[in-house]
Amino acid sequence: MIDLHFHSTRSDGKLSPQLLAKRIESGGITHCALTDHDGVGGIDEMRRCLERRQVTLIPGVELTALYQWHEVHILAFDFVPTAMHEILKKREHIVALAKRREMNTARRLFARAGFVVDDRLQPLPNEPVGLTIARNVYVNQQNQAYLRARHGRRLSPTEFFTEYQAFDKPCYTRRSGVSVQWIIRHLRGTAADLIIAHPFVAVSVFVPRLGWQDLERLIDMGLTGVEVFHNKTPAGTVRSLLKMARQRRIHYTGGSDFHGRRGDVPLGFYGRSRVPSYKLTNFSHAL
Repeated sequence: MIDLHFHSTRSDGKLSPQLLAKRIESGGITHCALTDHDGVGGIDEMRRCLERRQVTLIPGVELTALYQWHEVHILAFDFVPTAMHEILKKREHIVALAKRREMNTARRLFARAGFVVDDRLQPLPNEPVGLTIARNVYVNQQNQAYLRARHGRRLSPTEFFTEYQAFDKPCYTRRSGVSVQWIIRHLRGTAADLIIAHPFVAVSVFVPRLGWQDLERLIDMGLTGVEVFHNKTPAGTVRSLLKMARQRRIHYTGGSDFHGRRGDVPLGFYGRSRVPSYKLTNFSHAL
C-alpha cells in the first residue's frame, strides 16, 4: 500500500510520528511520506520507528505558496531533512514579516467597513492572519449588533467570513507567504520532486480555486508533477489528472491526507479506494 500525504503532531495532525509508524506497519503500507505543513521535524523520528520494517520512507513536506490570487500547497519529496530545515527557516522569517504587514492591512479594512478592531491583536504562527482577525471581529458584541442592524439577522461565522473576507470582498487580504517561484528557486537541487497537492480542492474559503490552465502554468513554471489521488478529488477528475500526468510525462502521487481526525479516510486510501501507484524521480511503485 501507498500513502505519500499525511500529517503528524509536528504540524496539524492528531497522532505522533511514532503512532503513525505503528499504523503504517499494521496497515501494510510499504511506501510512505510524512508531509507535515512547513516543517520536517517528524521525519527522523518516523525513520527510527520504521528502520527495521520493510517500508520505503521518502522525506516529504507540504508547503504553502502563493500563485497570483491563489493559495496552493506544494508537496516536496526526496531531500536531506537538515538542508530542507535551513530553507524553511528562511521561509518562516519572510512569512513572519509579511504577516505583520497583512495584520495592519486587515485592521484598516475592517475599520473602514465599520467594525471595531482590537489593536492589540497579533499574528499567530500557524494560522492565517485573515482568520485570526476575522474571528476576533466576529465575537465582538458591538460588531454583532452592527451586523444584525446591517443584515437584519445574525450571520453564522461562515456567512460572515464569506461576506467580508472571501476573495474580492471588502475585507479580503491576500494571505502572507512566499510565491511558487520562491519555492521552485530555493528548493530546486534540494528536493528531487515538487508536486502540486490536491490542485482543485479549495484550501480556504478566502481564495479562488485553481483551474486547468492554472495547473498547466504551474507545471510549466517548474513543478515536477501533480497529486492525482486525493480523498476530496472527484473520480472523474482523478482520471483526468492521471491522463494529464501520462501525456505530459510528469510525476504523480497520492495519499490519504490523514490528520487523525474523526471521519478521515485510513492511511493508504483516498475515498474507498487504495492509492494504486505513484511515480517520482527516484521512487515509483504500483500495486
